[in-house]
Amino acid sequence: MSAILSKFESALAHRSSKDGLTDAEVSLALGVPPSPLSSHVPGVITTARDVVHTVTKSVFDGTALRNITALVQLSGQLFAPGAPLDDRKYLLERVVQLLADTNGSIASTLVGNQLVATLFADLQHPPVTIMGRENEFRSVDGSGNNPYQPTLGAARTPYARNAQRKAPLVTPDAGIVFDTLLARKGFKSHPQGIASLLFSMANLIIHDAFRTSPKDAQVNLNSSYLDMQWLYGNDEQSQKSIRTFSQGMIFPDTIADMRLALMTPSSTALAMMFARNHNFIAKKLWQLDEGDRLKNMAGDKERDYDNFHRARLVNCGFYVNVILRDYIPAILALQGNEWYLNPLEDIRGLDGARVPRATGNQVASEFNILYRWHCTTSMEDEKWLNDTFIKMFPNKYADEVTVADFRDGAHNLAKKLGSDPPKWELHGWERDSQGKFDDSVLAKTLQDATEEVAGAFRARGVPEWMRVIDILGMNQAREQGLCTLNEFRASLGLTRLANFAEWNSDPEVQKAAEKLYGHIDQLELFPGLLAEEPKPAQPASGLCPGHTISRAILSDAASLIRGDRFYTSDFTSSALTTWGFQYATQPQAGSQGVVAKMLFNCLPTEYATSNSTFALYPFMTPPAMLKVLEGYGKADEYTIQRPGRSSKWHGTTTWHGAHSVFMNTKSGHCPYAPRIANCSQSNDAVFVMGVNDRKEHAPQREALDQLFFGNDFKRKTAAFLEQKTKELLVEKSIQAGNKTSLVDIVADVTILSFTAWAADHWAIPLREQLPGAPTLQELYIALATQFAHVFCNFDFMAGVQAQLRAGAQKSGALIEKIVGARMWTINTPVVKNVLPFVQHFTSLFGPRGENLVEPSKSSVEFYRAAWASSGDQTSDHFKSVVTKVHGLMISSIATQTQQAALILEVFLRPEHDKHLKRLHELANGQWTASDEQEFVGYLWEGMRLNPQAPVCPRTAVDDFSIRDGEDEIRVKKGDSIFVGQKAANYDASVFPNPKEIDPFRPNRESYMLFGVGMHRCLGEGLLDTSLAAVLKPIFALPNLRTAPGPTGRFSKSSMTLPGGTEVYTYQLFGADWPFPTSLQVLYGAPAPAPAINLPERTASQASLISDSTHGHKRNFASEATSIGSSFSGHASLSSLGDLATPASEKQKGSPDAVNTDLPSQ
Repeated sequence: MSAILSKFESALAHRSSKDGLTDAEVSLALGVPPSPLSSHVPGVITTARDVVHTVTKSVFDGTALRNITALVQLSGQLFAPGAPLDDRKYLLERVVQLLADTNGSIASTLVGNQLVATLFADLQHPPVTIMGRENEFRSVDGSGNNPYQPTLGAARTPYARNAQRKAPLVTPDAGIVFDTLLARKGFKSHPQGIASLLFSMANLIIHDAFRTSPKDAQVNLNSSYLDMQWLYGNDEQSQKSIRTFSQGMIFPDTIADMRLALMTPSSTALAMMFARNHNFIAKKLWQLDEGDRLKNMAGDKERDYDNFHRARLVNCGFYVNVILRDYIPAILALQGNEWYLNPLEDIRGLDGARVPRATGNQVASEFNILYRWHCTTSMEDEKWLNDTFIKMFPNKYADEVTVADFRDGAHNLAKKLGSDPPKWELHGWERDSQGKFDDSVLAKTLQDATEEVAGAFRARGVPEWMRVIDILGMNQAREQGLCTLNEFRASLGLTRLANFAEWNSDPEVQKAAEKLYGHIDQLELFPGLLAEEPKPAQPASGLCPGHTISRAILSDAASLIRGDRFYTSDFTSSALTTWGFQYATQPQAGSQGVVAKMLFNCLPTEYATSNSTFALYPFMTPPAMLKVLEGYGKADEYTIQRPGRSSKWHGTTTWHGAHSVFMNTKSGHCPYAPRIANCSQSNDAVFVMGVNDRKEHAPQREALDQLFFGNDFKRKTAAFLEQKTKELLVEKSIQAGNKTSLVDIVADVTILSFTAWAADHWAIPLREQLPGAPTLQELYIALATQFAHVFCNFDFMAGVQAQLRAGAQKSGALIEKIVGARMWTINTPVVKNVLPFVQHFTSLFGPRGENLVEPSKSSVEFYRAAWASSGDQTSDHFKSVVTKVHGLMISSIATQTQQAALILEVFLRPEHDKHLKRLHELANGQWTASDEQEFVGYLWEGMRLNPQAPVCPRTAVDDFSIRDGEDEIRVKKGDSIFVGQKAANYDASVFPNPKEIDPFRPNRESYMLFGVGMHRCLGEGLLDTSLAAVLKPIFALPNLRTAPGPTGRFSKSSMTLPGGTEVYTYQLFGADWPFPTSLQVLYGAPAPAPAINLPERTASQASLISDSTHGHKRNFASEATSIGSSFSGHASLSSLGDLATPASEKQKGSPDAVNTDLPSQ
């Protein structure tokens, strides 16, 4: 459109004043290119000639034309499909003004009409989501999915039919069709190495969507949605049979559809995983109770109803994501690829029109035929099939079993199973006293199915015992009057096949089909689909079925899923809860799919290897998946061995039991060493907590004690933390009434205060000093992730191991580089010695390096002391010291932030109000020695009742016994022990009245908080000082209390460990996190924080510790969602010489005997 205007202006500028033409008449001579609007808004004026004719037939000036051309140009932008409209550019307002300015023109009318059409089309008509309790959950029979057509897709309604039949009906005997075209002639492996387990998943999908009535082949007894009716039932009676009616749970290992008793063991075992997944979800939802939804309900019956149906929504959402992110990627040969076919989103076509969704669905009978993939039966499943059917029909061969025989056999099986699903005996598996099948049996069944290659799609590939089932299917298809193969292909937009040679290149198959059907146009659908020549193995062709099946299954998947409002418009975090939505949709670390999460959660002791392809990619055989991973260059990150089993875990429950394990360092070792190495650039990195040899441990511990606690350390730390906490209380509080303030005391105060201290003490640059450096929150997430990887990571938690390991490795490597940079440059005397180092680390934060980030005086003292402790300053010693400093950082921050939050939780409980008042008095008092002693006594009691380390793990390297109260625990070599510190602190024989708070309890050495003996936590000696410094200003706040509602308490869920200790995980925007993250409190209006004279703090040092997020909102959500991305972006440390020493000392000499050669890292 700018070309129109420029041409017009050029013509006006060069015209003769005596030409006698009006401006309008000049414009008529212009050739005008099409407007950008022309392809989007038909009928809108697209040439200047049209504009002139429609505005006036007489003289008009250039201003009117400019308005018209501007209107056409801007409306083209406004109505163009593609990216969302940026309403901050006021494009709509400008178009509206131009419409008013050009009122009366055809352009104004047409654009105005299009504006109305666009505004109307912004909203869906009719609305796809209807509020109301009756529309909130899936109905048992699938009705109401489309609220305007409530019976569409409901159970016990007729099938749909997609294609019209016109061809003559040719129906050779179904048995002969099977014997000549379908019966297996030997086994042929799947060409892409797809595992048998994928077709177990296919079995569940098929039996979810199709259940033909034995009384009427036109009727589907199941719904037309992927709503797991094989698990949840298709009517009230079947659904009630699986429910416990308590907390939304179902009976253990229970399904509603007895047809799965006739399925292969791996199909049944996979169904049990989804049943367990329901209870895993229901328990989590019950514990979290997001928004106090359950708490505010009238009674247990309503709470159970809500939690059951909400857990079903989450489980179904998880199920459909298994289909989209695990199952279909295998079908398309896209395993491990980030891209996946996603039909769920609200999308628009190339013309800008919204693509319908949430319309409802009615499955077509043609697809009931299409999914009979019996040719893919593996050799092991065929053996099971033979054994099972021989037992069912002991005196018959496969070709002698009639449809009536089969129905009688199925009836007898149903009679044997009975009508009580929780007691069904399946595949000879025994149930325990709780009704569960043995974990090891289910795991072996699933892992066998991952290891077994499936059969190939092909003619003559169906096992002989499936004969009667395929005959039944063919007869049903004929009874339903289904189309021919070519008619079905035409309905999909595929070309018709011209002859049998196009259908299948095997001459024998061609000849047999031609004898039976005469002409390709008469080939009926059942054998036409299932005996068609398969696609070759190639990119984007992983399933390799017949060509027609390959196209049709994608169309069906899109229809099944996109038509379901519970997977589209109603698939929301409010319906599923924030945690439920994240659980259903977020892929497992190490995989692009979600099925591994279910295996890790439901069989935690059997899938105890976090990088095994048996868990992460279970629908591919391991050798085939290895080739895929090699193609991505990631094979070394995985193992194709079966997952290991977790060790046997024991747990102590008494103080003396715990103490005996801690002191037996010969037999019970700390398991931290390998995970410490994961956080380091050096594979042989060690830290004192990972050292189990006393002789090696003692000198390291002594050196760290001297390094960490030297040079008036406690006083300086206390001064820093107290001042920083007061600053944050003022900065982060908001008014919540005339006399009340609100602050997130954990996320915005305790976490940031301790992390700011770490940044200052170890000279970690923050973003406000260096673009691309971490914010305080990001630094905390980085250090806390490494802490969790080292100390909160057990072998039965494989699902989180990969995520923690990846995050710890990425953030650990970067932090170790920064520590190394500080260590080297602070102790290097001349800039020239820094330059090689600078070049080596120039990409640490990116290309910019003009920011001068000076370390604080305390950090300079620390790094110089650490350097001096490294002995001869060789490269190996340098690495060792860097690792030790890194280890101090990891172990100190999460410990303090977590413990501060847990102490606050204790004293903010209503039952401890009197103690809270006393703490307030002490915090505002004269702070005498006795006041401080009492205050610290309260903190120790808070730690005793709510310790940050309720258990400590140990690994047995020898057999030994533990006397634990009345019990004797026999531990075998290789077993693991949870040393129950929390249980020890509640032992009445050591702590009389253990649930009472007594700040004057004697013998503080008895408190078991951070281990005992050789591995007692190094930082324990700091906690008196650091916790008191941070918590004193908080407890000094007037009228301190928790905020009302869910934000005033931790959002957490629990699990019980061996020994009975209950441990918690906390919510961070829907993700599980091992530490408290948020706690909002109210208090009286704060006074400005009084200044405190910190020891030798310069302005630049104060800047270093200032919260780099001042004026910005917290962004914990993105940080938690991608734990590995702890430092966002890359800026610069290209001038790491400027990161080194205070300016006043840059020309001073360094300590004696400093090696000026750059150590290799």
